[in-house]
Amino acid sequence: MIEVEVKAKLSNKTERKVKNKFNFKKEIKQTDYYFNHPNRDFKKTDEALRIRKTNTDTYLTYKGSKLDEKSKSREEYEIKVSDFEETKKILTKLSFRKPKEVKKTRQVYEKDSTKIYIDNVKGLGKFIEVEKIANETEYKNKLHKCIKLIKDLGIDENNLEKRSYLELLEN
Repeated sequence: MIEVEVKAKLSNKTERKVKNKFNFKKEIKQTDYYFNHPNRDFKKTDEALRIRKTNTDTYLTYKGSKLDEKSKSREEYEIKVSDFEETKKILTKLSFRKPKEVKKTRQVYEKDSTKIYIDNVKGLGKFIEVEKIANETEYKNKLHKCIKLIKDLGIDENNLEKRSYLELLEN
C-alpha cells in the first residue's frame, strides 16, 4: 500500500475552505513515538518506525522512503496493537533507539476517497494534509489529484512541505 500525501502550512482562509467543502468526521488526539534503528539511521534512509497512541487505539507503523520530490508519498504498513507499553518494550529490547515524541490534535475531514487532515502540532502550529491510498499503478494519478486538490484550496504547489513533523521539530 502507498500512502499518497501532500502537506502544507495551514492558513485561516484554507481552513475555512476545508470546513465548508468537506465532511467533518472526528477529532483525535495523537502522540507519535518515533524509534530509530540500531544499525541504520532512519534519518539518512528516509524511513520511519513509530508507535501512535490515539484517544482509543495504538498502532505500530513502518514508512518507507519518500517516492518523489513534491510529496510525502511512501510505502506504509500499519497494524493495530493492543498494548502501547509492551510494544515499546519489544522495540527497546531489540535495541531500537529511544523514541522521539510528536503530539498533535487532528481533525479528520472526508469527501469521496480523499481524506483531509487539519493538524495542530505542538511546537509547530497548524498544517493541512491531503491523503489518498494507492497501489503502485494508481500512485501517479492519485498524487496528481492530491496536488490539484491542494491547489484548489488555495495553496501554491511550491509551498508543499515534504518534511515530517519530527523533521520540522528537530530543525
